[in-house]
Amino acid sequence: MQGSCLINMGSKEEAVQKFEQALELAPENPEVLTHMGRLLCSIGELNRGADIFEKLTNVMPGSYHGFYLLSQTLFDLGRDRDAFDAINRALSLEGGDLGVYILKMRILLRNGAWEGVRDIVDFLHQNGITDEINTLWCEAQLLEQGENNKEQALEMYRSLALRIENGEFLEEASSLYYHLLCLEAAHLDANKSEDRAKMLEIAEKGLSYNEKDYPCMDYKAWLLKRDGKRDEALAIYHKLEAVPRRSMNVEAELAELYYMDLNRDADKSLHYYKLLLEQDEQAAYLFYAGTCCRYLDDYEESEKYFLRLQELYPDDIDGYNGLSYLYDTMKRYEDSLTQINKVIEISHQYSGERSGYFYHKARILRRLNRPEEALLTIDEMSKDCGYEEAFKDKFDICCQFGLWQQTEEILKKWKKSGADKKGLLAANIDLDLFTGNIENARTALRWKRKSLNQSDAERLTLLLGELDGDESVQMPILEKKAATQQDKTHHLMNMAQVQWWNGHYDKAREYAQEVLPLLEELIVTKKNYEALYRSRRSIILAFLGRFDEAAAELETVRQLPLCETCNYCSCKDADIFEANIEEIRENWARALELHRKGAERWPDDMDFVSGARRMMRKEF
Repeated sequence: MQGSCLINMGSKEEAVQKFEQALELAPENPEVLTHMGRLLCSIGELNRGADIFEKLTNVMPGSYHGFYLLSQTLFDLGRDRDAFDAINRALSLEGGDLGVYILKMRILLRNGAWEGVRDIVDFLHQNGITDEINTLWCEAQLLEQGENNKEQALEMYRSLALRIENGEFLEEASSLYYHLLCLEAAHLDANKSEDRAKMLEIAEKGLSYNEKDYPCMDYKAWLLKRDGKRDEALAIYHKLEAVPRRSMNVEAELAELYYMDLNRDADKSLHYYKLLLEQDEQAAYLFYAGTCCRYLDDYEESEKYFLRLQELYPDDIDGYNGLSYLYDTMKRYEDSLTQINKVIEISHQYSGERSGYFYHKARILRRLNRPEEALLTIDEMSKDCGYEEAFKDKFDICCQFGLWQQTEEILKKWKKSGADKKGLLAANIDLDLFTGNIENARTALRWKRKSLNQSDAERLTLLLGELDGDESVQMPILEKKAATQQDKTHHLMNMAQVQWWNGHYDKAREYAQEVLPLLEELIVTKKNYEALYRSRRSIILAFLGRFDEAAAELETVRQLPLCETCNYCSCKDADIFEANIEEIRENWARALELHRKGAERWPDDMDFVSGARRMMRKEF
């Protein structure tokens, strides 16, 4: 009696002690054994509870109720064979109430014994039990999983969900919502946000009945991932990670979610891919692990993963593609070229998009100062993939290397093709700028501005404004871009330069102070563009008078891998900003020398020409 009172008071641990004392006095008392077993199960000590109920059935071998309690506990422990034996013993002793039949169906359902479930369902219907919620729940599962009658099962799940929402009790309500979600998903499109919202609502209803329903949690996390809610999905998967004996491949989800932001989380993603590789050396896991290592600057380990991928899956493109990008990062361009050639060779047997492989090869050839081969690669890509930007790419390659005669020929063929007339018009103005025909470019832009793409019109206007030192032209465009684009560092840096070149030093420093923390964050979070953001930081430091730091930053840039999409053989920005920093320091002769050298080396970049013209305006 003391134990029972303590249970009612919520002191279950003390109640256990009282029941243990009672059992010492009467070790075979059926009432004490029954209460003790139930108490142990309620506090999660299922194994001890099963032992107590086993003892109860030994003391009272004719106890229908004892075998029912034993079966329920064994079922909760996952000992289905023993639970099945116990429930059959209960039924052999007495016809049994509905709860016994439902428990037997649950055991059979979990083990796929569909005929046994159908027999019980039919028996209950024959005896007038046609609308009891637990019976219908078992029948719906049978229809879905055992008899593949998913539409009828869906209707039953919908009906049961309404009954639950109207106040009826179902112990496994969260599981019902999971089954409902799976079947409703067949009628919805997870690619549509409105359908994902409907699915998420069902998952959350299930979790409202049991916040630890792991299948519902897993489905919710997957939906959140599809919605781009990465942090919320991660939080759920980390909870699921701690679940023992789970069937869900949580490590794969965590690896993928962390892979979404390799600049921040390459180490976390790699951790989970290593766990997955311990179980199965899948090609995808090897590729992702190798890529993670590349982002972590562990090039030796990255190479091992890609080589292992090639060894196990010699016809898989990813092993060669991954190694090509790795060697590109390491400035081993000839090795990178060998790997991408292998990719192109293998990819002929696939029907997917291949233009990216050719584009990467052309970029490597540009870094190797082999423009003729790069041009041939663009031709091959155009022929093989129907690539529509071939003229523009070939124009850019010729301009990069100052191949002006070939550039003219490309423009003629471009015009004859009738393709991308706006792009062709911009290319003609660019060519005039690159070859020193600035007045021709100015006239063409004035008369043809409305025929250009807006982005080209703004870009060319900025170029001419910079050549002329006209801040009234430059600042409105730069201010608009800084206000509307997510990465505003380029535009803020240019605004600082415009102000400085026009003698507004305090205003230039204000822009520099604004952009500096943004750059410092991006240097950490955008690893594959570190050189770009460090080079921008160098000139910002110079505006703030921190010249030693600016020089050190430029030296760091020259040691870094080129940015992922860069087409050049070394960092052009480093040369631009070195010349500009000498201007800021008022080392005029050195600045002019660097601008002239840069204009010779980089014929397709007007920054050096703009700098030289500034020197001219300063009467150099």
